[in-house]
Amino acid sequence: MKKHIVLAALLLLAYGAISAQDQIFVAKLTKEKMPGVVLTSVEKDFPDATIMEYKALPVTILEEGWVIEKDKPMNGKYDVYYLTIKGKNFDGEATYDSNGNLISAQELAKDVPLPLNVSRTIGLHYPGWSVGKDHMVTTFYKDGKQKTYYHVALMKGGEQEKVVFDGHGNEVKHGKVHGREKAGREMKKMERDEG
Repeated sequence: MKKHIVLAALLLLAYGAISAQDQIFVAKLTKEKMPGVVLTSVEKDFPDATIMEYKALPVTILEEGWVIEKDKPMNGKYDVYYLTIKGKNFDGEATYDSNGNLISAQELAKDVPLPLNVSRTIGLHYPGWSVGKDHMVTTFYKDGKQKTYYHVALMKGGEQEKVVFDGHGNEVKHGKVHGREKAGREMKKMERDEG
């Protein structure tokens, strides 16, 4: 059951479709209600970005998973802050802990080239396929280390495929998904299982 609650919360956040009954999972905040340390970190991490929306979550993020503390009251003190940001060449989301540490960031990079190692891998393993001009970049931060994934749309004729590469240009195990797509699939599975 706890897994279902976690997946539901992640999906709701990822798609921004939070209804009144789901408010237990998120609190919309104003800039004035945000901890100063979080705002300072956002300015440092995303200097040219504008914060579009401020939210707080009663969750703990462990690696790439989310743990909802369902019984934790939302009394204005939160463990995790979730911000929607917009920059010159990207739209994104960033998640911070209450100490201002960046936990994860997801950016839609518009007209930004892929890293050379990712482009080389695509050329080697997907000859004849063209790369979409925009791609999603998901980065997880933990203990001074980061894991980055590039979500790339590939096209060939009428075919289209989404492929995920790690920060070294290695294709992530085929069929393994991250971020929004993973949350969407898990939510659909949960609905089928319960429905």
